[in-house]
Amino acid sequence: RSDLGRAQLGCNCEGLVNNFIGFLFAPCIHGCHDVSMQGFHTDLEVKNFVLPKEDPSFKAEIAYLLQQRELELAELKERTKLETEAMPEVPAAEDIDPDLDEGGTAQQQHDELGLHCSLEGSIAHTLGGRHDMSYRQLELCSRTRVYFQIHIIKHSLRNMKQTFNKEFDALLMQKESEVGRTQERNTRMAKIIHDLDLNEKLFEPSMSLDEQPERLLTVEESEIKAEKWIPAEEREKLEEQARLDEARRLAEMGDRPRERALDQMMQGRLEIDPEEELFKDIPTPEFMDNKIKELWTEEERKIAKDHLATVSKLEEDRVKHKKALEAEFKKLQSSVAEAVTAFDEKLQKLHESKLERQTAICQEEMKLSRLSTWLLTEDELCQIDFEIAAELESSRDAKTELEKVIEKAEGDNENTRQELEVRLLDDKALERNFKRDFGDREGISDLLVKAFRRRPKQLRKAATLVTIEPMPQSFNRVKTPPPEAAIPKEMEELDSMACCPEGVDAPTWNLVVSARRKKMKSEKRVRQLNHQIAEMTSFVRARSKEKDCMSSVVARLTQRLSELRREREKFYGNLPLQLLLKQGQVEIVPGKFVTDYRGSELIDRSIIDKFNIDIKSLGDAKVATMLTGIEGKKGIYVLEWEHRKMKMQIEDLDRQAQVVNGLRVTKELQKHLIADNPRGEHHHYIDRLESSLERTDELHQQRMARLNKGLRNIKQKTQTREQENSDMDEQITARYTTVMDRIHLEKTFEPGDRQRLDKQKTKMNNMVQRSHAVTTAKRQGEQIASLRGDLERWRLKTFPVLPFM
Repeated sequence: RSDLGRAQLGCNCEGLVNNFIGFLFAPCIHGCHDVSMQGFHTDLEVKNFVLPKEDPSFKAEIAYLLQQRELELAELKERTKLETEAMPEVPAAEDIDPDLDEGGTAQQQHDELGLHCSLEGSIAHTLGGRHDMSYRQLELCSRTRVYFQIHIIKHSLRNMKQTFNKEFDALLMQKESEVGRTQERNTRMAKIIHDLDLNEKLFEPSMSLDEQPERLLTVEESEIKAEKWIPAEEREKLEEQARLDEARRLAEMGDRPRERALDQMMQGRLEIDPEEELFKDIPTPEFMDNKIKELWTEEERKIAKDHLATVSKLEEDRVKHKKALEAEFKKLQSSVAEAVTAFDEKLQKLHESKLERQTAICQEEMKLSRLSTWLLTEDELCQIDFEIAAELESSRDAKTELEKVIEKAEGDNENTRQELEVRLLDDKALERNFKRDFGDREGISDLLVKAFRRRPKQLRKAATLVTIEPMPQSFNRVKTPPPEAAIPKEMEELDSMACCPEGVDAPTWNLVVSARRKKMKSEKRVRQLNHQIAEMTSFVRARSKEKDCMSSVVARLTQRLSELRREREKFYGNLPLQLLLKQGQVEIVPGKFVTDYRGSELIDRSIIDKFNIDIKSLGDAKVATMLTGIEGKKGIYVLEWEHRKMKMQIEDLDRQAQVVNGLRVTKELQKHLIADNPRGEHHHYIDRLESSLERTDELHQQRMARLNKGLRNIKQKTQTREQENSDMDEQITARYTTVMDRIHLEKTFEPGDRQRLDKQKTKMNNMVQRSHAVTTAKRQGEQIASLRGDLERWRLKTFPVLPFM
């Protein structure tokens, strides 16, 4: 029993632990969990966005920030309205040049469009992921706005993900409905396949565990491998229920006339299925199997005829039904394929939409990380500024306290110096008074002065250690002289009569001792003041050194603080912008993971286009210059060639001049040279040439007429020859028949007849060749005669001869 109790306790504890874990994971599982949707015929898989439960505090903070933003926008609107009313009146529209106005408006719209595209920095605004009250990137110049922008971006990202999850859930529900409809169609198609005995495989879709993760928490009976433990009370209840079910079953198996009549009369069904009736065979009458057809009676013949008609009709109905089932099967198949294809297309569009949203989310998260980095940097700069300012303030306070201490120490030191001077004067006065009082005593004055100046040994050592200086230069503290407690014993010895010089009486010695005591007190006070001045001087110098160090620290902190504040101003002015470039070219070396753009510059495309246009124009100008140089070189080559040509012409003319000089001058040439009007003679010569040309043209036309006439005759002869050829073809056909007959007869001739025929054939060939030779000779003779006539005509022609000009 103890073991059983411990086992039960362990099971109960394990159950409690599992229940607690399920309770902890219930919000995550029943909230927005990770669901994956797959296509029917594609490997595409789309997942939804996992969203944690929204924090009520964050929701309240977003509402508060939006309310503040609305107040800010309302205030800005009112301020803009007041500024617009306070502005001077704008001139009328007629006074403004419409061309300038249109140009300015177009340019302004273009600038606004480009600025809008540059300031967005992501495609979230095209997907509904940008809030209307969010700031633009160039407006994020304060901590409050950046804080608001971070919360708005988080809110927009959540809304974007929720929008996609709604589309995802709608498509998932559509898939569930499509799976249900496909299963219904498959049930019908399976029945058709069974009825028609087709060899077709059905497409059976189902929902996976990734699409229905809640099924992971449902435990089926088949998954329980261990034997179920049932308590005694529950076991008794189950046995009682089983006994009642068995009694009910036995009662139902008794004599039930209604069910028995239904089974016997209508095969246990109230409605008849027409499809099943078609597949039932009509029973054949017995006489058709037992009797011969000749022995049938009239009634039996009629029954057989009706039976055959019924069978034929049944076969026709079966064929029609089969065709209808095939058409229905194809229709169901096409509907399933269309539904599956349509769903896959929708899933593809949803995947593309998710890719766009993921791109926008990544861009917005990049904005978020940059803004968070900006806030952290701003906090760090503020913290450093606060620490440096606090340290600077404490350094300044310490410097002020040091200045006060130094000022007070210098005042005390000055007072001590004045007192020291007074004490020194008093000390010198005591010595002068002693010499004045005891200097008139002859013989003992020197001894009295020596006794007056005599000091104990320890006091002399202390005097050697402490020097009387107006301003000690050392920073070291002066050693404190030995205590004056041991000095009175030595002084008593010095004051005793044993140390009294000879010749000095007791009253005089007492006066000397009292004077020496006063002098020693004065020297002691001088030593104390000197020691005090040395300590105060070293103290002032140490504090002055600390003041100088503190001044350098204050200067360094002030410079660092000013540099930090300039850096903060630059940080506030240097806003991090995220630009979404549609096209462009990166002309820096990319990094392994992240490209460093800190030393880069963003250049507008218009500038690059302008540079390209300038480069192209300069290149065209260079090409034109090169072509001009080439043409110039070609011209030089042409001129050189012309120069050589002229030189050769000069040489030719020189040779011709030599030839002309060697010629004899005829009378015609002399007439030409002597003639008064050589131009007239030249014109006369030209007229004669023109007349000869006209005559030559007339002769040419006459010849062409003759040739045309000959051509017409030749065409007529050609037609005649063609007619003759056609007649000869007919004759050849007739003769071919005759020849074939002769060949047939020749085969029956004797050898002598064959020789005779060969001789006749040889004679015939010779005659034909002779006739051909005669015809050829006649034709060649005619051609020779015509050529001789042409030759004579050409000889009779006179061609003009141009005289030497």
